[in-house]
Amino acid sequence: MRKLILCLLLFVVQSAYAQSNYASLSGSVVDPQNSPVAGATVQLTAVDTPAARRATTNELGIFQITGLSPGDYRLVIKAPGFATLMETLRFEVGQQAALDMRLKLASVKSTVEVSGSHADVMHTTDASVGEVVEPESTTGQPVFGPGTHTAAKWFNPSAFTTPPAFTFGKVGRNSVYGPGMQTLDLALERTFRITEKSDFQFRGEFFNALNHTNLGTPNRFVNEPQFATITTAMTPGREVQLSARLSF
Repeated sequence: MRKLILCLLLFVVQSAYAQSNYASLSGSVVDPQNSPVAGATVQLTAVDTPAARRATTNELGIFQITGLSPGDYRLVIKAPGFATLMETLRFEVGQQAALDMRLKLASVKSTVEVSGSHADVMHTTDASVGEVVEPESTTGQPVFGPGTHTAAKWFNPSAFTTPPAFTFGKVGRNSVYGPGMQTLDLALERTFRITEKSDFQFRGEFFNALNHTNLGTPNRFVNEPQFATITTAMTPGREVQLSARLSF
């Protein structure tokens, strides 16, 4: 009996700078005395769609929400005895944001809305208490502005400057994330019956079958001419492997 087996494997992984194309938000919720607030409801609702994601803080006041599509979200945090906190956030592709929020005790006005410069930017993974900030820039220019996300200019090099001699830079951890990686591996296998006790099997394997270019890590040394460019590939081009087996 002839058999035709088609195995299709799709792997979507990210570089060290981004775990997936989806964003995520993690953090903690504390009271005015910086004690953790357990059981607080943290909800993110997309501004453009009714899609909502919800999480509850654990006994340490920690929460995590994953699988967020890039875009603007409305954050609402509620806990018994505390004023409801509301804030607008924006997530980029693959962004891993961290947010630590301090609730206020409930009063006549039971809703606290964060606005202005406090909610304009988001820290990725390294957030300050009570604020959400975009990837940090040392010059005030956007890290990912127009014309970025290409091999020749993955991020805006003008957003960073070389620190003075014998001093450390002040850019936060994970301020820049790299490109993702997408690869399609395909395997084809067919078995031919030769005799009652013998088979001939042919197998073909195709790695990165679509020959998709996966860019490597951006050059991150600010004092080099290749700064902000990508000069390497994370994976090789299409690779084909053929094999045959005779069983008797």
